Formats: sequence, C-alpha cells, structure tokens
Amino acid sequence: MPMDCVGIERAVRELRRRIEEWKLRVEEVKTSEHGSLVVEPSIPNGIDVIFVHGLGSTYNPKRDGEVARRLAASGFRVHLLYLPGQGSPPRKVKSYEELAEWAMKYLRSRAGRKVIVVGHSFGGEVAKALVKKLKEEGYKVRGIVIAPAGRREGIGRVVSLLAYPYAIYKALKNGVSLKQVLRYARIINRDYVSPLREVEIIQGYSDRMVPKASRRIVDQKRGRKIEEWMREEYHRGGHFPLSPEELAEKILEAATRLE
Repeated sequence: MPMDCVGIERAVRELRRRIEEWKLRVEEVKTSEHGSLVVEPSIPNGIDVIFVHGLGSTYNPKRDGEVARRLAASGFRVHLLYLPGQGSPPRKVKSYEELAEWAMKYLRSRAGRKVIVVGHSFGGEVAKALVKKLKEEGYKVRGIVIAPAGRREGIGRVVSLLAYPYAIYKALKNGVSLKQVLRYARIINRDYVSPLREVEIIQGYSDRMVPKASRRIVDQKRGRKIEEWMREEYHRGGHFPLSPEELAEKILEAATRLE
C-alpha cells in the first residue's frame, strides 16, 4: 500500500534513521487498513506502548525518536500508530469509539496482553476510548493522555474554530485529505470520552489549542461529578508540555501500575 502522506513519509524516514543509528530494529507496517512504525527492544519486557497522534499531526522525529529509544532500551515494544488518512488509508468515522475499534484490530494481532496507550490532543480522546476497549477485553492497560481534545461547548467551540485552520494547514501540508480532517473536526465537536481510572491526564498551562478547563466545565454544566480519583496534572508548557525525558518517565511509572 503506497503511503500518500508526504509529510508522514518524511517523518517516518527521519525516525527510522535516528532509531537505526541507535542499533534498534524498526519495522514499518503497511496493510490495507493500518499503518505504523514499530520499534523492537533488544530484550523485551512483554509490554507494548501505543502512541496515537493528534489531528493533522505527524510524529516528531526528535521528540518521539528519543522517547522510543528510551523505552526500547527498557524493554518496551513501541508502536507509532497512524490514524486513518494520516499515514493509513482514509476512513469514514463518526466517533472516537469507531477509531478505537479500528485500532483494536491492529493490536489484537500485533500486541501482547500488557499495553500502555499514549495519546495527544485528538489522539488523546482516541486513546481513552482504546483503553476502555482494552480493559473490556481483559488486557492489563494504562493510559497517558496529553492535552485531550475534549468536547466543545459555548466559547470552547469558538476557540476550536480558531484552532482548526492551523490543524488543517498542518494536515494538508502532510498530504492528508481535507475531507478526512473535517470528519475528525466534526468528531471533536460532537463526541467525548469520559475519564477512566486507568488514564492519567496531562495538561499544559499555556495551551492555546485546547482550553485547560474545557472538559471540567462541560462536566459541571451537565451535572456530572468530577471524581476525586481522577489523575490530572498541569505542567508549564503548551499543547505538548512534556519533554521526551518526562514522557518516558511517565510511561515507566505507568508500567509499574499495570494490573
């Protein structure tokens, strides 16, 4: 299956170059439905880490390559999963749950029974839905969600509309179809995945893409109780407030809580 996303192809090539320089084995998966980059550890520890990128994004070779290197050195198998239309074929989707089921088809054949899911922005909501499905199927699972997209209401919808041009620009630059991006944008305004005990949420104080309190405001408006057990942290920084070192440490910590 030819990759039609030029930006993603470029990012993949750079990621592969960096990872191979570190003497780690990397495999690019291309099927009729899925695409991913898989980094194999020298000595596996039996835990798979799944990364889900945001709307219009590609993987950052410097940041994600460094995280993959650190994790592989600790025995984790790392999967950089491409969302439909962003490195894998376009797909008609109406909800995060549909995307989570799409990801499950990949994981059932390629991952073990211990999984850590890491999602960013739009991919953060997909990650929450994926953690829920993995838990239902009996996997030992933990999630780390960075700046989740949340659901937009009121002023949040206006902020989203202001952010969309930048996300659309990035997506088009990477060769993603405008139709696929607009499908994802509709999901952001319509859908939302509730917090889970297994998921830790990381927010950035100066995030201009996603209002810091958008999810909590929506929950309060709808009369939902904000549970004390929710793991949520705020860090100095923007839409991706963690350094590669900090993210790798978060994943290592999450691995100790796999049950």
